[in-house]
Amino acid sequence: QHLTTMQMLRQFSVYLWPKGQPGAKARVVTALSLLLGAKLLNVQVPMFFKAAVDTLTAAVQNGDTPATLAQLMATTSESSWQGTLHVLGTAPVVLLLGYGAARLGASFMQEARNAVFASVAQAAILKLSRRTFRHLHSLDLEFHLSRQTGALSRALDRGGRGISFVLTAMLFHTFPTIFEVSLVSGLLAYKFGAAYAALTVGTISTYAVFTLGITRWRTKFRVEMNRMENEAANK
Repeated sequence: QHLTTMQMLRQFSVYLWPKGQPGAKARVVTALSLLLGAKLLNVQVPMFFKAAVDTLTAAVQNGDTPATLAQLMATTSESSWQGTLHVLGTAPVVLLLGYGAARLGASFMQEARNAVFASVAQAAILKLSRRTFRHLHSLDLEFHLSRQTGALSRALDRGGRGISFVLTAMLFHTFPTIFEVSLVSGLLAYKFGAAYAALTVGTISTYAVFTLGITRWRTKFRVEMNRMENEAANK
């Protein structure tokens, strides 16, 4: 039976929020929380960098010559550890540390998100694989005699890999990307005006349409490649 895209997504959504499995639901919520935190930190990264550059630029315009950390440590009259705190307490250093912490935190949350969600995706793959396996064994002998075992096994293997991709795309790519674009566009509109936000949304939309068109065009080559792979597996 041929399934439409929406029917397939509805069936997969059951495995994202399985009934009677509070542990899996907690992992999904945790993964979404980590995803939200990573998106918010990603937005803060350029803000920290901008603030650091603006602070250094203002210092140069006021006639202050930027000094190295060693020079600042040498000119301070305080003890060694107090001098270190004095240097680290300067605005540019604090902003640069915040910039690094934001980037590190965003990367950590993304990796933690993948680690937390991995068991949910693997459990979904296991359930669907068992369901497919039981269905194949329930078919009559005529089906198995008329089918090519190599091609069937390759199709099942590709299906297992595709399940993880679809589940991850549903939960972490589509709607989170829309949220991130909306958040960034709102900040651009607030800071620089609606024209910058419209330009950003227009550029991303153009890229999305172009990518979708190219993907649909190259699908026929992917189908042909799978067909030839199935033929090779049967030999």
